[in-house]
Amino acid sequence: MNNAGIYSGNIDDVLRTNIYGVKLMCDAFIPLIDPNVGRIVNVSSGVAPGYVKRLSNKETINFFVKTDVTWEQIQDYLKQ
Repeated sequence: MNNAGIYSGNIDDVLRTNIYGVKLMCDAFIPLIDPNVGRIVNVSSGVAPGYVKRLSNKETINFFVKTDVTWEQIQDYLKQ
């Protein structure tokens, strides 16, 4: 189980830490997990939905709620 992240600070730092942190943990552990019974569980505090709810830019909101977003799209967003 992974529940590591930050809440305060610059929004860019928060997003990078909370997104890349999960990605790096998954990349490190997926090769070690038995594909038949293993799994990775990421736990969230629920702060992210509250953040998205307060956004005013509809395009940004739509990006954050997409269920089929690719890793490349996430990286492109973070480079903005």
